[in-house]
Amino acid sequence: MARLAALLVVAALAGCAPGIAGPTYPPEGVTPPPVGDATRVALNQVVRALADVGLQAGTATTPYRPPEAARLAAAPRMIVQVTLPEDPQRGLLVLYELGTPEAATAAAEEQAAYVATGPGRIQFPPAARFVLRVSGATVVFFTWLPGSAGDPRTGDIARALETIGTGVPVGS
Repeated sequence: MARLAALLVVAALAGCAPGIAGPTYPPEGVTPPPVGDATRVALNQVVRALADVGLQAGTATTPYRPPEAARLAAAPRMIVQVTLPEDPQRGLLVLYELGTPEAATAAAEEQAAYVATGPGRIQFPPAARFVLRVSGATVVFFTWLPGSAGDPRTGDIARALETIGTGVPVGS
């Protein structure tokens, strides 16, 4: 029994040793498959909708991965960043390509359930707001926190995105 306890302590300490990396998600060196035409169409819709409220956006240059349900976690994605001069690190949204409109709808519904309950819910602040839209075979996902938005135009992102495709409500 003492040997087993000592072995467990050694194993636990070895896992904490510097220079020993644990698994990452996604695994290092693995990137999602490239996006296709459906995502490019959705990107054009997003850029137009944002321009209608006086905002600009482009593909993000920094990594970003919000908490995701399984289908979105496995989907090809494009990260988009809206230019927010007063909050340059935020304004990030994700376009996921699912192959068919039916698959996109199923993935969006799964994401809505994930962020509203259980493990997904605890990964967002209680007052977080979500925009979850389906446009063809693409899911658009944006989350923001009204009370801590560093740029007053952050809410305009949500309003602009709500004009794209079909909304999938996220319960609270």
